[in-house]
Amino acid sequence: MLDWNGSVQQGDDAMRRWAPKAGLTFQQVRQGYTPKLMAFPTKNCIQLEPRPIYDVGGEPIYCYRANSLNLVEEHSDVE
Repeated sequence: MLDWNGSVQQGDDAMRRWAPKAGLTFQQVRQGYTPKLMAFPTKNCIQLEPRPIYDVGGEPIYCYRANSLNLVEEHSDVE
């Protein structure tokens, strides 16, 4: 993923937040999910899309203030 207003660090943070909710380690989430960026003028949202090996449940979304790890929205009740 190319970095856009801190999106690479935000993607890692989203995976760290999702791991315990999914009952997985950070490394398992990193291998089993693809972070998709949705960029808005004042925030970035990271949607974690499961790859075929974890293609179960929904796709959590974590939104951050641009250029920060300040979480402003979380949509992770998708299990």
